[in-house]
Amino acid sequence: MTDLESFIVSQNLVHYKKLLREETHPDKRSILLWLLENEIGKLPPSAKRVEVTKMSGFQ
Repeated sequence: MTDLESFIVSQNLVHYKKLLREETHPDKRSILLWLLENEIGKLPPSAKRVEVTKMSGFQ
């Protein structure tokens, strides 16, 4: 993963987490969680573990 790709993924994660904290509609939250999972899937294994741990508070 290049530095640019890593930056984009990290910014997407920040953005989706912010939206998830503010969203209350169940269908929209489901989509945001799906988007987060897809972005986490792009991370290297060690970074995935960190993000999954952080995400445990959102579900």
